[in-house]
Amino acid sequence: MKNILILGGTGSIGKHVVSELDNKKNHLIILSLNKSLISNSRRTYYKFDLSEADNVSNFFKKINNNHGFIEKFVNCAGSINRKDLLTENSLEFQKIFNINFISPMMIMRELVRKMKAKKKGNFVNISSQMSKIPHPNAGPSYEISKSALVTLSRHIAYNYAKYNIRSNIISPGTIKSKMQISMKTLALNNLKKNIPLKRLGKPEEIAKLVKFLLSEDSSYITGADIKISGGSILD
Repeated sequence: MKNILILGGTGSIGKHVVSELDNKKNHLIILSLNKSLISNSRRTYYKFDLSEADNVSNFFKKINNNHGFIEKFVNCAGSINRKDLLTENSLEFQKIFNINFISPMMIMRELVRKMKAKKKGNFVNISSQMSKIPHPNAGPSYEISKSALVTLSRHIAYNYAKYNIRSNIISPGTIKSKMQISMKTLALNNLKKNIPLKRLGKPEEIAKLVKFLLSEDSSYITGADIKISGGSILD
């Protein structure tokens, strides 16, 4: 079985990624804030708070000791602050940055060391269309941290391709979630009107792309930033 480490594996996108990757060939190592999930022969859950970046190194050692080589990595984790540049304080900014960039970066760095020695590895990070297009309801910490994640992924793709390590980004647009479902009908319809395909994306669509990028069918794809936005991003 191949070990796949998944950050944010119980969120609206993450749980669909877990479902898509759950088969007898994979062992899923899932980090989540949910401490009540039960592990089984194909899934091992760990409770870990990515905002506590100082604990990442010791936590990764624990995972490495328990599971050995991790060949594939999926980062579905993300946290957003709605405060603007003038009201978001440094502690709030740092918390979002830790979750969205610093902790994933520290984990990826440790994985690259192992992958480099084994001469194989695969990273898929979930960013956001807000890393490219500012949004009035997103704080700068979210936009900047997701942009940093894109840059890191490309850095890995460029510098470690010679070790057979691939790294790709998925930048979703507006994806169907509890937040969107709870919106009033008029607000939801107005949101859809601004999307060329006139609908919200589905978490399952993200999960299927993750599966493709982790497979040998995408073996010549690295450094890509794939937009699943219904046409909201055209570049």
